[in-house]
Amino acid sequence: ESHFVHRKKKGQTQSIDLRPQVVSLSANGNALELVAGRGKPLEFAMAISNDETLQADDLLIEKLEVIFI
Repeated sequence: ESHFVHRKKKGQTQSIDLRPQVVSLSANGNALELVAGRGKPLEFAMAISNDETLQADDLLIEKLEVIFI
């Protein structure tokens, strides 16, 4: 339904709901393919796995494409 992440930027805390940013999510073997708007890949991985202890070194993330609208 929703998953908020909180970031500090310029001394202020921003709350971002990742759920509406997900355009598509699919599984292929042991890989997930995510198409999303705003958000960092690690934030999505923590939300999907429900594991807030994940670190970037725990994952193999490959950015395939960036689209600017």
